[in-house]
Amino acid sequence: MKAAKKSAASKKTKEIICPCAHCKNQKIWIDPSVIEQHLVMHGFVERYTNWSHHGDPKQTSSQLGDTT
Repeated sequence: MKAAKKSAASKKTKEIICPCAHCKNQKIWIDPSVIEQHLVMHGFVERYTNWSHHGDPKQTSSQLGDTT
């Protein structure tokens, strides 16, 4: 949550994309406590290892190990 809040602040917004298994990075919330509740109830979305919606730089296919 700290990283997500910091990322939102750096973008000058209060909107945080919810990474829970229910919202799947498709819903935006303003209140971080809603996201915390979602994570407790639903857990994280599967295979979300690069937090591109929450401050991590986006990875290229070569960084992900794609050899095609």
